[in-house]
Amino acid sequence: MLRLAIQAALPLRPVVRELLEPATGNVFAAYYAGILAPVVVGVLITAVRVLPVACTAFAVLHGRLRPPVRRG
Repeated sequence: MLRLAIQAALPLRPVVRELLEPATGNVFAAYYAGILAPVVVGVLITAVRVLPVACTAFAVLHGRLRPPVRRG
């Protein structure tokens, strides 16, 4: 899923480079920011898709493993 999200975000690479190069004046910083931008977006998209499912699964597992409450 992470690889798919990174591949989908690859068109960001030239956009980030085009925006950062004139803003910073540093060609190398713009180049590496362009390389890292799809990776960061891919990680964030993957976290948004996976974390709610994982938290729900852990909550269900916690509820099933908890000992029953005795009242009285």
